[in-house]
Amino acid sequence: MNKPQRRWIWVLGALVLTALILVLVWDWNWFKSLAERRATSALGREVRIANLDLRGWRRPTVIVSGIQIQNPDGFASEVLFASLDALEITLDPARLFGGALALTQIHLQKPRAELLAPAEGEANWVLPAQPKASEPSAFELELGQLSIHDGEVHVLHPRLKTDFKLQVSTQSAESSKEPELHVTAAGRYAGQ
Repeated sequence: MNKPQRRWIWVLGALVLTALILVLVWDWNWFKSLAERRATSALGREVRIANLDLRGWRRPTVIVSGIQIQNPDGFASEVLFASLDALEITLDPARLFGGALALTQIHLQKPRAELLAPAEGEANWVLPAQPKASEPSAFELELGQLSIHDGEVHVLHPRLKTDFKLQVSTQSAESSKEPELHVTAAGRYAGQ
């Protein structure tokens, strides 16, 4: 083996070793504050994330855990607007070359929401208007399978004499490949 070939082997080995070390020590939480700022801006209320992780490479799964979304101003701060134990989104990076952002699987683990409408003013589920994009997105959004585990939504609307809770989950259907959405309601709607 001549000297240039040995040099290339050493360079290639050093690059592989550097990539391996980077993968082993990389912490996706370095992007957590950026994700929190972007979500806070989009929703018009404070968003906090406990942990951010990425698993897999061919079909990577983004795992965001400990999500807390505060209520807007004018609502009790001790009650969260929404929370999730975990949000897992699996992507298909190959679809990016075709101009699509493909979210092949979206899994919500213990989503919670408190939908409140005060006697005066706007309900907490009304989000601020977003400015229109000057240019359309370069990617078409493709949504795949949604699964929900142990979801709960509380709706309180005194003007409509409404106070009920929904238990929400998806369950595998035996006859089809798509999961079925199961919702159980308890409480009162329009005073009944």
